[in-house]
Formats: sequence, structure tokens, C-alpha cells
Amino acid sequence: MIRKLKVPHAIHFEPYSNGYVYIPIKFDINSATDMVINLSMIQLSLVDQIDIVGENGTAVQLMRETEPCSTSGYIIKSGRIALSAVQVEFAISFLLKYIRDGIGDVNHIDIDLRNRTTDCDEGCLIIQIESARPLIGKEARKILGLPV
Repeated sequence: MIRKLKVPHAIHFEPYSNGYVYIPIKFDINSATDMVINLSMIQLSLVDQIDIVGENGTAVQLMRETEPCSTSGYIIKSGRIALSAVQVEFAISFLLKYIRDGIGDVNHIDIDLRNRTTDCDEGCLIIQIESARPLIGKEARKILGLPV
């Protein structure tokens, strides 16, 4: 079974001169919630693949790596990515913290991807979240219960 997920931002494949490719995908709070549900379905083998479609129509296909002990994700072909169980858990954890707090510890995580044939680094999937505006001193002191 294949699940589809639309994200409110464009998806671009950003190649570099050495053949390495960056694939940034940005989520807002609503699409992050949907992504966690879909990643959990992949994690539990309830679906085979997630097709993530950006507002520009570009799609990335995510699936779970079939090797149970694998810790690496692989680019199978352009736009088709297999993530290890560890990488799926990492992405779920990152997005759940964002959903819980409305802000992440960092604004993105990088998931390294290798070429299955050569076992060399070939790309990086970047999962981004919308960043909250920074707090000014008065707001931070108020939240922490300190005198303003």
C-alpha cells in the first residue's frame, strides 16, 4: 500500500558538483503530524511507501530499508529513498518533539543516504520544520517565571 502526503512547500533536489544531492523537505505543524502517522505506518510495516509531494509537484518516495540490521538509508534512484529503522525512529522523534512543543531543538535534521551499489555517500535527506520567532528577553523571563 502507498500513502500520499502533500507538504505546503516546494521540494527540490539540490545537486552538488561531486554528485552528492541534498533533498530538503519542509513541514509545518499539520504536515508534520501527518508525516509522523505515515512514518509510524512504515515503521510497523502497515504501508510499503510514502509519496511526499511538494507544492511544486516534485515527489519523494520513502520506504523502509529491507535489511533488518541496516543503519544506513539508501538512494535507490532519484527521488526513491529507503530509510533504515533507526532513521525512521529518528525522524519520528524529531517531528513528535516539534508537534509537542511547537518548536524544535533545531530547525532540521540531516539523514545521510548511501548508494546501495557502491556503498558510498550519495546524498542527504533534510527534514525541516518551520522555525518559531526567537523570544525576546522579557518573554523568556516571563515564561521562566523570573521577574521582568
